[in-house]
Order: sequence, then C-alpha cells, then structure tokens
Amino acid sequence: AKPLQLSKNYSFGIANYTRAITLPLLRTVRVYQAGLPVACDVDQLTGLVTPHAAWAAGAPITADFDFLVRVRFAKDYFPFTRNSMASAQATVELVEDFGQ
Repeated sequence: AKPLQLSKNYSFGIANYTRAITLPLLRTVRVYQAGLPVACDVDQLTGLVTPHAAWAAGAPITADFDFLVRVRFAKDYFPFTRNSMASAQATVELVEDFGQ
C-alpha cells in the first residue's frame, strides 16, 4: 500500500497553504477513507501514513490528529520582573524552526 504524508491546510482569504506534518502525536492520529476508519501505521518522525490494505481508488482520505511544532527561544536572555517572593513575570518569544 502506498504511504501518504499527513498534512494540514490553512486558508487566509483567497490564499491557501499546505503544511506537511512531520511530528504527529501517534495516539491522536485517526485516518478515514470515504468517512470510514482505516487501519494504518504512522511514522512518528516523518508523518507518513501507510494503510494495512490498499487505498480505495477515488475515495477521499481525511485524518484527525494533533502534532508537535519545533520551536526555539528568540533570544538567549529574558529579563524578568519579580512581583513578590513567590512569583516573577517574563515575556518569552518563541520562533518556529522550519525544516528541522
């Protein structure tokens, strides 16, 4: 059976963007063909989905899943404000690492 890449589609007005999913959370992946559940194997690092039986020709394939996004800190140092002996406050900016 031919593997397929998990992906997520985004729409911004008339613009569309498709993102390949490479870090799916395995316990959340549910794959459907023509609305019916499909038994398949999922590669946790690549997001490739391989069905146990061949895909049916022409039937739409959909999936529900959660996924991780690799990020890094935007700076090496973050100033903070100490509100009391028990709490502090800081603003932390994260940047997505594309293609890692």
